[in-house]
Amino acid sequence: ALRVASLTSVEIEEVRETGFLALVDLVSMNEDEASALAGAPFPSGPLQPFLERLRGVVTAFCAGVRVVVTAGARGAFAFDGAAWAHVPALPVAVVSTAGAGDALLGGVLTGLAAGLPFAPAGSPPPGLPGRPLSSALELGALVAAFKVTSPHTIPPDLSLDRLVAFAREHGVSFGEGLRRLLPAAEEHRHAS
Repeated sequence: ALRVASLTSVEIEEVRETGFLALVDLVSMNEDEASALAGAPFPSGPLQPFLERLRGVVTAFCAGVRVVVTAGARGAFAFDGAAWAHVPALPVAVVSTAGAGDALLGGVLTGLAAGLPFAPAGSPPPGLPGRPLSSALELGALVAAFKVTSPHTIPPDLSLDRLVAFAREHGVSFGEGLRRLLPAAEEHRHAS
């Protein structure tokens, strides 16, 4: 089983008091929730010191926990138990951000269930279209980008076919691990 938690800022004090994170394999939070847990404001400048502080707090509860932090237009950050990775946000026309963090987490969980690595290896290019998506975090970022273009918290038209078309419209390609999830016609198009 994979034990996943998505926190709200209101729950942070209880999470600290109960040691809840010791029971979690993956925790997902936004900037505000990460700030509450780290006990420091989310910086507008360089993030590495903040992320290291957050890592220290989270790993004090459970050394092997993985972390996802969504940061809006700054993208998403993931800690895999050893190092932080970053996936930039796909620049899209934002209609509503309500539900974007949940969409990203849903994409991450889908990617993990499909056997993708948690986070990209190495330094990512400056944008999602810069290289084929190959990790669960990158898939999550793509799903979140799709979501923010919809006024709905859960876009009623979100499907694999629609997500593939959305990716194509925005110059995003899929790595081999993701291509095997695609419909046969789309998989053939990427293979040629």
